[in-house]
Amino acid sequence: MRRNVIKVKHYVALSIIGAAMAFGVAGCKKDTPDLTDEQLANKVEVKELTPAMKRVRDLVPKNIVIAHRGSTFWTPEETEAAFRWARNIGADYLEIDLQRTKEVKDENGNVIEPSVLLALHDNNLKRTSDVEVKFPGREEDPVSSFTWSELSTLDAGSWFNIDVPENARESFKGESISTLEDVIMIAKGYKLKRYDADAPDGSHRRGDRVFSIVEENGKKRYKFEYVRDDADNGNRPGVYIETKEPYFFPGIEADLAAELKRLGWYGNSLDNLEPIQVTPGKVGIANTKARIILQTFSKASLASLQEEFKPAIPTCLLLWKGPSDMSNDDPKTYSEWVNYGIQYGATIIGPSIGGAPNNYHDLLKPWQADLVHKTGMIIHAYSFDTRQQMEKYSGQYYLRDQFLTDGMFTNKSDATLDFYKGLNLRDNGAAASAQVVLNGLGY
Repeated sequence: MRRNVIKVKHYVALSIIGAAMAFGVAGCKKDTPDLTDEQLANKVEVKELTPAMKRVRDLVPKNIVIAHRGSTFWTPEETEAAFRWARNIGADYLEIDLQRTKEVKDENGNVIEPSVLLALHDNNLKRTSDVEVKFPGREEDPVSSFTWSELSTLDAGSWFNIDVPENARESFKGESISTLEDVIMIAKGYKLKRYDADAPDGSHRRGDRVFSIVEENGKKRYKFEYVRDDADNGNRPGVYIETKEPYFFPGIEADLAAELKRLGWYGNSLDNLEPIQVTPGKVGIANTKARIILQTFSKASLASLQEEFKPAIPTCLLLWKGPSDMSNDDPKTYSEWVNYGIQYGATIIGPSIGGAPNNYHDLLKPWQADLVHKTGMIIHAYSFDTRQQMEKYSGQYYLRDQFLTDGMFTNKSDATLDFYKGLNLRDNGAAASAQVVLNGLGY
């Protein structure tokens, strides 16, 4: 998801004729006062979910806690530490950003090194790794220009100890970039398998993860190895996957569908998914038909997801106000994005929320929530960092009984779990304090 607000300067030139026209329009409106956004929202036309789409929508529980990148606050984002923590703290979903590594072929077109689907946010590696040290001069290069063998050498944890010193831990050093398969295996109660000694030939060091290239049905792929997580507490979250812009990763939607099928997390029938053992009283979304939710900011990617995922699964169209996204958030424009989402299979809208520390555009005002809910869609807003935000968008700020959002993308799953528990909307809050959970995981 977006990290920083995009600031755009608007330059307006008004000619004498234009000024006169503006005066004329204003004059006409004296007799007819301007309608408020709330009033205009009642006049725009919005589609309604079909009965089939409502069945897909209803697979998703209400008031869910979605661990944004695992956590951006307590751990290095989208690393094993982040996802193990989010699972054990009790989040319903592990949220990831999907990217793809470079595939390498020989002169005959044979694959030497296959591509890998990653869980990684930024388009380059500069912010969240030591790429400047390991690959000087390539720090601005897109992730798609690196092979997995190159990415596997990067330290994706040490930067966090510098950026967030109050939550720094020595054990975060050396965290690796995660694959999609890593996230699913962590959701199932596993952790990465690592070497317990240095190799005499220097091919690996103690603590490096274990992987190899194998060939199956005439096609090469990476084989990543895992072990049962001895600190697993039995929670089985789902995975909430964001596809990036199609021009960066053409065909990534098809790759995602194929990989989820290989891993048993999606199939030709949602009734025949890989069964996962769930402990009573624990998070069990991984054993439901809503174990995967898809999300994207891209209209083109949304259309591709609808084409690739049949049967349909819950899908979210994310909203962002900016020059290359939603130009403004007036009722007409807002409804156009909502209608596009419905046309291409989305059952969820994901708007940004206002407030510190991110100070995103507030795209979830009460009239906007009402407009979305009128279609039958549900809302998963992003990203929650403070209790004040949770209270505001639960409706308390507006003195409303109805929540504005039906789920929260949160950087602090522990706080959001406790917030929902305090409103008696779930039986359990966070498994323990964030620090205690990290300690228990060995960090």
